[in-house]
Amino acid sequence: MPTTLATNYLGSNAAAVLLTGGSATRIYYQSADGSIHEAAGTGAAVNNPVYTECIVVAAEKVRINTPIAVVAWPEGNTDQIRLYFIDKASLLHELCSTSDTPGTWPEDFLSSRKYETAANSGLLCAIFTTGPNIRVGYQSAAHPEVITEATNTSSAWNQGNFA
Repeated sequence: MPTTLATNYLGSNAAAVLLTGGSATRIYYQSADGSIHEAAGTGAAVNNPVYTECIVVAAEKVRINTPIAVVAWPEGNTDQIRLYFIDKASLLHELCSTSDTPGTWPEDFLSSRKYETAANSGLLCAIFTTGPNIRVGYQSAAHPEVITEATNTSSAWNQGNFA
């Protein structure tokens, strides 16, 4: 029997990242139940890989049709992973995990800044650069006409707008 979705459910957003070594993959998506899931595995779908799946964020914490962004980078013998999404109050969130602690997703520093996004915005992207620096682009409630970027350098988040 097909699943009946709420009328405000328009589909799923997804983001994926390839971890160090080039074969371990993480795919993050919002499922029909509204929660954000992680599918973790190794290899291309055409090779019949085994992927495990878990819920990363419960539906009651996530905005329907939230955009999703993810970055990863090597640190020692593991990969750091950061996942970004928008909650029901239109606030930007950052969760952190590592490749050797699957299923563990505490809130990270960006969430505490309470950056408010524009209502119903589908814009969210994340970039990791050496430093390490993380850049997260989104549409802010204060300046919806431009892309706002939150940047983390030396564990401090700041934001600015692209003109």
